[in-house]
Amino acid sequence: MSKSDRVWFITGASSGFGRALAEAVISRGERAVVAARRGAALAELVAIDSSRVLAVPLDVTDASARKAAVAAALAKFGRIDVLANIRRTRLARRGGGVLRSSNCGRRWS
Repeated sequence: MSKSDRVWFITGASSGFGRALAEAVISRGERAVVAARRGAALAELVAIDSSRVLAVPLDVTDASARKAAVAAALAKFGRIDVLANIRRTRLARRGGGVLRSSNCGRRWS
């Protein structure tokens, strides 16, 4: 299997690192199952090439939703080669507040 033949399953693909990873995978010509709780936010990725991109709504804490998402991926592509389980993480930071992907580049006080 060549790198361009891989099938990626990317959670958290609606924004941040998950979105950036999905865009990179798709731009390299690989296939991607993009998943997020807000499925509507994935439409732009599917519009790039619907034959290579499948969007699935997914709350990773819901077992039945996970099973349905994997079943949809297997039905479309027949396999999953790479799993990128990306999710938004909030970390407490020194001095209070919350560290989000949107403010990671800022200096900590």
